[in-house]
This record gives sequence, C-alpha cells and structure tokens, in this order.
Amino acid sequence: MKVATPYVHTLFRAGTPVESGDFDPLGVVFARAGGYHALFAAQVIVQPFERVEAHKWGLTAYHLLQEVMDRQRRFLASLQGGETLQTRPNPHLKTAGLRYLCRPGSDVMKVVLLGKVFAPQAEQASRLAALWWQELAALFPYDYELSPVTSPEAFRELSGLSLVESTSLPGRVAEVRRYEMFIPRLDGRAVTEGDYVLFPFVWHPHAMEQVWRAMALLPCHALVGVTLRPTWLYEAEEVHLGQLYAAATRLAASDDLSLRLQGELAARLYAGYVNRLRHPYLMRVHIVAGEEGVGPLARAMGTALTHRPLAETGFDHEVPFPGYEIAVPSADELPVVVENLNLLEFGEWGHDQAARPYRRFRYLFDTTGAHCAFRLPFLPKAGLPGVCFRAEPLDF
Repeated sequence: MKVATPYVHTLFRAGTPVESGDFDPLGVVFARAGGYHALFAAQVIVQPFERVEAHKWGLTAYHLLQEVMDRQRRFLASLQGGETLQTRPNPHLKTAGLRYLCRPGSDVMKVVLLGKVFAPQAEQASRLAALWWQELAALFPYDYELSPVTSPEAFRELSGLSLVESTSLPGRVAEVRRYEMFIPRLDGRAVTEGDYVLFPFVWHPHAMEQVWRAMALLPCHALVGVTLRPTWLYEAEEVHLGQLYAAATRLAASDDLSLRLQGELAARLYAGYVNRLRHPYLMRVHIVAGEEGVGPLARAMGTALTHRPLAETGFDHEVPFPGYEIAVPSADELPVVVENLNLLEFGEWGHDQAARPYRRFRYLFDTTGAHCAFRLPFLPKAGLPGVCFRAEPLDF
C-alpha cells in the first residue's frame, strides 16, 4: 500500500543548536548551524473499538488494552537507534510530536502526529522529511490510521501553529516538568550536589482520560503537545548518574530515619535511571490554552503523569512522590517556548536545580517514561463521556 505524501512546512533558522557529540564541564557541547527545519503532520484516526477488538490476541477487553499499549511502546522504541553509527547523536534532529487539540464548545478531539528534520539545504531537508514520514507511517501502531496533512492551511490548524502564534501572553503557555529537589537536612549547609533527586513520570493505562475530558469541557481553545527526540546518554552523564546513586546509597545508611527513607527512595530511582537510560529520548510536555484553562489543564496533565496507581502499595507510599512542576514562561522567555512549539525544539528556559552539566536529566526518558505522555487514545467500547475522537479524516 502506497503511503500518501504530506505537505512539508519548511523554515530557515540561522542559529539552530545541534549536538556536536562532545561534553565539557558545562554539559553538552552544541554547534550552531544554519539550515532548514522541515515539518509535516498527519491526523491520527482512531478506529472504532469493534474494529480494534477484531484483531486482538487477548481474551478480555483489558488484555486488548494491554496489547494496544504495548504496540504504542514498541512504536516509540523503534524510533531509537537509527543513527547509532554517527559521530553525533541525531545530527538531523529527527523529532516526533504528538498533539491534542480541542476548540471551545466542541467535544471533538483532534489527534495529530508531527515530524521534523533539520538540514543545511532546503532540498535535503525536504528529502529527509519524506523519508522520516515514510518511517513513522510504516512503524505506527496498526490500531490507528494516519491521514497526512496535504495543504499549508490544514497544517497551520492541525499542527496548532495558528493557535501558538496567537498566544501573546505568557499566562497562556505552560510546561509540565518532572519534580526535582535536594534532600533536606537539619543543617542546610550540609546539603551537597549529591543530594539532588529527580522524580519520574509514572505510567498508568488510563491516566490521560481526564486530560482529554478537561480539554473538551474547558471554555477555551486547548492544546497538549509532546515533543520527543531520540538522543544518547554521554559517558559523563553515566558517571554522574553513578555518583548520584552512590550518594543516595550512603544516605540510605544514615541513622536518621527521614534521611534513610529519602536515601532509599533516591537510590531506587537512580538505579532505575542507570539501567533504563541506555537509549534515551528528550521529551517536553507543553500546554497552550486560554488564561482560564491553562492552569487546570496543566494540573490535569501533571497529575496524569505522576499520580501513583491505587493498586500500588508498600515502599512508595512510605515516602510519597511529590508530584510535578508547572513552569510558566516570563515575557522574556516566551519567544523560546514559542520556538520550541513551532519547531519541535528543546531550547532551555526557566529554573533548574541540577548542576549545569546535568540539567537535561529532567528531560531524559526511557520508552516507558516517554509513553507516559506520548500516548495515543484508546477508550472502552462506550467511550469517554464528553469527548469524541473523530473516526474519519477531516476535509480541507
């Protein structure tokens, strides 16, 4: 079956940061390169439950849910490792994006897959974009169909570009981030860099449902955007993760009960990061909405990404996860955020607690962590009250 070709939206930027493959005392070394960002979009068509059910292997609806979720994670995993022989990680900035969009007064949710590549020449960027589209379309879970966007007008609407460009106030944009902290001590002067703790996103199969419902019920335009880019973990970052694990292990041997519990939790977290971040992704989660909607929607998204499932008991309930952070850009930071949204980029802005060389830890995820936010909809047969995922392509 031949896959239709989408419209390619191309923009030139004179100073795009591209990872050089080197790491210095200030962190990842970037080269500033002029070139073309080539973006494309496709509407994700959600199949009726009965059609997906007809292809199931499992015995129950819950088994079907597990199969669908597993195919989504396999799709994300397949995006990693395509350029492992390069001397630079992801030299063409191959990036995938997922966006949910909803208009006020409408319960119809639009789901859009985005792709982006970067190259010095416009022709090269267009060619690479076509190849990246073919790859994404071939690897996409078969529980869904992709309807490529074929006109500039459709791209502006379905990518959210028109909505982002109309956002002139910082209070209408937010980023949902992982929570970071330093383990508190009785003597604040005793806190060291090794006391830094970065908390994870938590995966749950039904977590995104309230986010979609909030988008449909809030009285404003709403966009939830997830940007995902394969990268690699530098040796210096592996060393630092090991050092943080060692510091947490020492703290876990403390005579102070509070410090011991915090150290045990941090040790578990860093042991997981060391083991699972061999092939990481960079990921950012954005919210764009009216002033009355950005706060509730950001909180719904933060809760979806961090709330512990009710069925979990034991250690994690002794030292509960603190949740998430919502970052809202200032007027000076807003252009960076808008550029990140429009170009599927990762420009730095806002406050970080980690030491300078390791600030990107907050945005590094394994496949399961990425799937916490990069989630395609799958609902029960009766659907989700107040939300409609259109089952056919839109006409433009």
